Amino acid sequence: RARKPARAAPPAADAAFHMTLTHNGGPGWADAALDDDSKYVEHAKAGGLSPFGCEVVREMNRVGMAVDIAHVHEDTMRKAIEVSEAPVIFSHSNTRAVCNHPRNVPDDVLLSLKNGKDGVVMININAPFIAGDFFVKDGKVGATVKEVADHVDHAKKVTGSVAHIGLGADYDGIKSPSRGMEDVSTYPILTAELLKRGYTDDEIIAINGGNVIRVMEKIEAVAARLQKTRLASEATPADFGEVAL
Repeated sequence: RARKPARAAPPAADAAFHMTLTHNGGPGWADAALDDDSKYVEHAKAGGLSPFGCEVVREMNRVGMAVDIAHVHEDTMRKAIEVSEAPVIFSHSNTRAVCNHPRNVPDDVLLSLKNGKDGVVMININAPFIAGDFFVKDGKVGATVKEVADHVDHAKKVTGSVAHIGLGADYDGIKSPSRGMEDVSTYPILTAELLKRGYTDDEIIAINGGNVIRVMEKIEAVAARLQKTRLASEATPADFGEVAL
């Protein structure tokens, strides 16, 4: 198809935005971790990303839009990291080794954030994703701030540093926040827990936003480079023999 001339890169202040490739159910070109009924999706029908899905990621790179792979199937995580020329983000996800939920990130994917093109997993505080639906501690149901910190610990252990860890609580989308982290005023409680575990001031700053800023700056730099050589894509699913859902 004909391509429109590339537009100038957006100002840095306007470029730091993102799109989650899919929520539950999926658009057909990106496989979700859960179906429309919030049930586990075992097989990735699109192979993670279909050819059109790969084109979406490439165009997101070109315009400076962060590729957000929260909610996606693990095959989609791997495919998006492979295809993207810019760092990716998990805007609100946790580690699967600590809590075996399909929404959470396997260790090999965590490692790819370090060994691939950079990226950050932003730990969310939804109790079912932190410790499971039936976790009980001190006679009460639901994860606590300590289990949230366990996910930070595990991501640091796997990647070797805090450079790929952020926070993405998802307060506007969850019903069961971890106990001790019921609203945004409780972030200092998590900071205190991490300090007790030996995290340094610099590590806390990185987790509390520094890493995300670094990643956004890299996304903008990739966009500026691509816009010099790549025209805007006008591709549709039909161009790849796919049907839009």
